[in-house]
Amino acid sequence: AGSVCQLYGDEGVGKNMLMNYVIAQVQKHYREEAAVVYVPLEYGFDKAFSWECGVACPLSEEERKDFVLDRGDELPDEELEVATRSVGEFLIVDTGEKGREIPAEAKFDGALELLGSGEFQVICIDGIGAFLGKDQRFKDEGRRRRLADVRKIGVNARLLTDFLAEVFTLLGMPGKDGSPNNTTVILNNQVRANIVEGFAAKY
Repeated sequence: AGSVCQLYGDEGVGKNMLMNYVIAQVQKHYREEAAVVYVPLEYGFDKAFSWECGVACPLSEEERKDFVLDRGDELPDEELEVATRSVGEFLIVDTGEKGREIPAEAKFDGALELLGSGEFQVICIDGIGAFLGKDQRFKDEGRRRRLADVRKIGVNARLLTDFLAEVFTLLGMPGKDGSPNNTTVILNNQVRANIVEGFAAKY
C-alpha cells in the first residue's frame, strides 16, 4: 500500500536534498518505468540542484550554460551525457508566470488527480508550510506587501487538512486494475519562526 512521509526540520538541514535523493533512487530502481511528480509550492524547481543530487532531469542548453558559469568550468563528457538524459516519466507542476502564480488549490487538485491514477511511485510536495491559496494573494502597495484578506484565519490549515484527507482516501482505494495504490507522497515542511518567542516577545 502507499504511504505519506513528512520531512520536517529547520532551513538548510537537507530536507530538499533527501527528497531529491529519493527521486534519484526511484529512477535508479525502476529505470524507464520510473514515474515521479514534483509539486513546488514555495519556490520553483531547481534542476541544477536536483541533477547534482542524482536526479535525471535533462538540462536545457541555457540551463547547462548557467550551470557551467556557476561551477567555473566546462562539464566533462560523462557529466554532459548525464545532464542530457531522462529516465522514465518526471512531471513538474508548473508554478506559472511571474505575477500569475498558480494557487495552491490548483496544484493540490493536480497532485490528487495524479495520485488517483496510481501510476506514480513518488509524488513530492515541496513547501507545504509556505503555500498561498487563491484567497491569500499578495497585493503590491508601493514598497509594502500585505495579504489581500487578513480576516480569513486558518485558510492554509483547512486546505492542507482537506488535501491530506483526500490523499489518505485515494491511497486506500484500488486502482483501475484492482491493484493497491502504492504511491508514496512526500511532504517537505520547513520549521517556521515561533511567534511567542520571536516576534511577539519584543512587545
